[in-house]
Amino acid sequence: MAFVFGQKASDQIMASNITQVIKEDLANAKKYVEGRGVSIEVHNSDLLSDINQLIDTKLAN
Repeated sequence: MAFVFGQKASDQIMASNITQVIKEDLANAKKYVEGRGVSIEVHNSDLLSDINQLIDTKLAN
């Protein structure tokens, strides 16, 4: 999955309980005008709650 988050959404993600690996990927992503992009490889349902939270954050911002 791939997401692009603006600054407000990025700040919310960093303050959330989302997996640290996703937070690190987002923090290390290059910043563009439209935001920071993060790509997440999904191989099983372990990240499902994190992905749902990312979708909710994206929709809210």
